[in-house]
Amino acid sequence: MRAADDHLAYLSSIATGLVLLVFFVGPRVTRHAGRLGEAWPELTKKVSSGQIDVDIGQQRGWSGATQRRIQEVLKIIARNWRLSRSALDSHCRERKRYLGAVPRAHTSGLFFEMRYI
Repeated sequence: MRAADDHLAYLSSIATGLVLLVFFVGPRVTRHAGRLGEAWPELTKKVSSGQIDVDIGQQRGWSGATQRRIQEVLKIIARNWRLSRSALDSHCRERKRYLGAVPRAHTSGLFFEMRYI
């Protein structure tokens, strides 16, 4: 019976901690999510146009050459991302399968694996 009492005490401590975390941190996270939602359209426009690296470079005091190098690297990354995303999409369409998160139990907790479903 002692082990059951210990487990109940641990669970109630964890539940109390989670409630306090949500109570104190939740409003702040909600505020930041709202700001991100408002800034999202402008941010995506800057990323797609390559303007974001110039803005960050100016804020950090980077030279023009460094800003151009960063811009080139970001263009390469974006191109590779589009190519890999396109290849994955066509692969899934051909096989009529979709990539999804599948829950998997493990001894240390619950994990999500990316699998074709």
